[in-house]
Amino acid sequence: MKKVISGNSSLFMSIIEIILGVLLLIKPVEFTSGIIVGFGVVMIAMGLFQIIKYFRTPAAEASEKGLLTKGLLFVVLGVFCVLKSGWIISTFPVITALYGVLIFVTGISKLQQSVDMIRIKQKFWFIAFISAVVTLAISVIVILNPFTSTVVLWRFIGITLILQAVIDLITFFFSKKAKKA
Repeated sequence: MKKVISGNSSLFMSIIEIILGVLLLIKPVEFTSGIIVGFGVVMIAMGLFQIIKYFRTPAAEASEKGLLTKGLLFVVLGVFCVLKSGWIISTFPVITALYGVLIFVTGISKLQQSVDMIRIKQKFWFIAFISAVVTLAISVIVILNPFTSTVVLWRFIGITLILQAVIDLITFFFSKKAKKA
């Protein structure tokens, strides 16, 4: 039985990837909300475990490890994720915009690198310049339209998961066919 499960693990993972990809394509916000709530539940469980461990550990040892603090912080984080998943999702555009600013700074840095390469007469300065232009263009798109780019990002991840899973499935079936032959 164990051999059958391990032999079909790539098939199982491919099916999971397809399901996740489809969910991200169809309902990216709702799916992400579910992930955040699930994460919150796991944090609550970990926090309760730490708190129980704190009271079961000898006092001197428990105080050194900070188990009660860790446990309470995990529980608070978990409750926040469960109760405020919508708030967390609503901050994604801000996070995306900040990411866009970070990409912009990186693009400016690449632009300087290409100018430095020109000044010291290096041959392949244009590669750094093209990289800088592409980076700056992406950053402008992300900064000017972070709301759409967040959803687009989720959908892109969904498409990527589906494509990867389909390729894995094709590989899985061809390898099975090759083993039989």
